[in-house]
Amino acid sequence: EGALVEALGKLKPGDKAQQILQALTVIGPQKPETAHAAIPLLKHSEFTTRWTAMLVLQALGPVAKEAIPELVKIARESEDKSDSVFALNALVAIDQERKTALPVLREFLQSTDSHKRYAALVHAVMMEPQPSELLPEILACLKDREKLVRSEALDALSWQDPDAKVLKQHVAPFLKDEDFECRCKAAKMLAKAGLALDEVLVVLRDGIKHEQRWARERSIEVAGELGEKAKELLPLVIERLDDQDEAVRSAALSALRKIGKPPAEVLPKLIGFLKAENYFIRWMAVQALEAMGPTAKEAVPALQGLKDDPNKLVRLYVKSALEKIEGK
Repeated sequence: EGALVEALGKLKPGDKAQQILQALTVIGPQKPETAHAAIPLLKHSEFTTRWTAMLVLQALGPVAKEAIPELVKIARESEDKSDSVFALNALVAIDQERKTALPVLREFLQSTDSHKRYAALVHAVMMEPQPSELLPEILACLKDREKLVRSEALDALSWQDPDAKVLKQHVAPFLKDEDFECRCKAAKMLAKAGLALDEVLVVLRDGIKHEQRWARERSIEVAGELGEKAKELLPLVIERLDDQDEAVRSAALSALRKIGKPPAEVLPKLIGFLKAENYFIRWMAVQALEAMGPTAKEAVPALQGLKDDPNKLVRLYVKSALEKIEGK
């Protein structure tokens, strides 16, 4: 790191700093001297150099606190949207006390620029602890004209642990949103709170049959989280055990045992899944068979064949499943 910082200091106007900066981001910079060398490059004529300099400062975190004034200026005043967003990213990483970052985040959330609003919401999702001070702005973004912003605002709100009043007033209307991703996110939040169950099940039913893989997978996961409350969706979940996508099949296997005791009709499929190459599929199948109890006696030979499975987790659950099925 020291040698790279020294090389930056020897650059003349017009020299390319990009490769040195990229090397710094790779090694994980830690020294204040690195921040001191990177700050002048925030005004470089080449956008790639400016952005990489901000990535270096972002990687430095609190060590780069001397860069805060310049980053705030760029975030607020730059006419380049990307410059502003890169500056915000670095600022949030550096100012972990949030004294400067929170006001700038609030300004971004209130901006007329959708890129800035979206960038601020992404940070609102990732920040720990959650910035409750930004709740009014997050709620306002739920009504944004841009779908991407509305969707990210739902994510940000979900991390705020909203109460029933907020959920009913601001989230429940999304169950009828034109965008399925927003409907699905709203369904998950409401399902977690035990609200609007009938409407949530309608959204999940549509999602499990959706043409998009992510929609099927996410809807099945939420159904699993609902447990027995999603019992009416069990036939659809069982159908997805034959889905062409492995991630969807895996979600269906996981949800199967959570919604209730798997019916005897799925036993042949579960036995077949014990031969899957993916250990996670085998593991989920073992757990589903364990949930079936003595009903799954037909699976005992196949389960015994997994006692020496290469995956420790599978071996552990096979033992438990056999005990449950054989009544030991």
